[in-house]
Parts: sequence; structure tokens; C-alpha cells
Amino acid sequence: MRHVFIVPGYGIPKDILRDSGYQAYLKTAFRAVCARLGARHTALVILSGGPTGGRGGKTEASEMRRFARDLSRDPRFNCAWERVEFAEERRSLSSLENLLFARELMKESGIRPRRIATFCELTRKKRIKTLARKIFRGKAAVDVLAVDFDRSPDRYLETETMRMREWNHLKFDLWALKSPENLASHRSLVEKRLRKLRQKGVTDRIKTQLWWSRELRRLLSG
Repeated sequence: MRHVFIVPGYGIPKDILRDSGYQAYLKTAFRAVCARLGARHTALVILSGGPTGGRGGKTEASEMRRFARDLSRDPRFNCAWERVEFAEERRSLSSLENLLFARELMKESGIRPRRIATFCELTRKKRIKTLARKIFRGKAAVDVLAVDFDRSPDRYLETETMRMREWNHLKFDLWALKSPENLASHRSLVEKRLRKLRQKGVTDRIKTQLWWSRELRRLLSG
């Protein structure tokens, strides 16, 4: 039996082999993958993430694969790596696209799993569960495995602020699924947001967040 796991990226660090937060996330994910292998099972791990960081053509997927190769050489990390196959999905720029493009990759490869497990950051669990069940409805049962690894200031926002932010993100994602035109607008806006977030300074990040909130209100009220 083959298990399918989706491991979405969360940005592109300067050096993934030295980024403690990213390492904590990926080690937790890979431990879960290895623990589910069993004696006769194999796993397909879809590393999902595109060029979100503006770092010389790197993608989240290729960087995560680099980390996985390095980890597989560590004798302290116990895993039957020979039964784990990796696939890289290098286009997605958002959590929504992680799921959509992973589904597309499976379809193109003729993979029809009965169950899919997708990882995510803890604060996104409800949103990812809603999206995953909608996207894979009728195709496979979905498990959402949340990992609490985010060390950015956003992780420590007030609970209500975080809840509203996630709710607005979910509404935006569901709106995007209504039509190809909406989906294209979703990607375009995410691209603009990523460009703004690459700017340096706390003030720029605050301005970007305010801009993002205004854009979501504009789209969803139209």
C-alpha cells in the first residue's frame, strides 16, 4: 500500500540546512512519514512550493528536497528511505495552490490514493482542512497534520486577530475556487503580496498587511 503525503513549503530561507525553524518542521513531517511506512508500505512525498522567495530561481520544493537528501545521510534519523519516493511540485505560491497542484501532479502521474495526509503550520489547520476536503472530495480521505513551528511575530498575535485573519484567507481561497478567472486573480494578488513582503523593514510589512486586508475586502465585496 502506498501512502501519499503533501509537504508544503513556507518560504525560502537563506540556508535551509541551517534554519532551525524549517528543520523542526521538516524533521517532524518526515518522522511522521517514516512512522507510517510499516513493514510493507511505501510513501510518496510531494514537496510543494514554488519560487516564493526571490532567491535566484530557487523553489521551496527544491530546497526541501535538498534538506531531505541531507537528512537521509544522517544515521541518527531512523527511516527506511528506500521506500520513500519524492516528487517536487515547483509552481505553487500559496496554501491553496499547494493542494491544487499536488492534486494535478497525482492525476498526471496516474496516482489514485485512498488516503492523503497533508502537513501545515498549526494556526492554518482549520483552513487547510476545509480546503483539502473540498479539493480532494470524492477522491481520497484527507488527514491534516499540523506542526507548531512558526517563530515569526505573526504566530503570537492575539487569538481573535489570528482567527479573523485565517477566516479572511479561507474566504479568499474559496472565492478563488469558484472560477478559473478568480483563481488567476488569486495568484496575481499573491504574487504582488510576495513582492511587497520581500521589501525590508517592519514598517513595510505593516503596510503590506494593511494593503492585503484592503485588497481582500475589495475582492470579496465585489
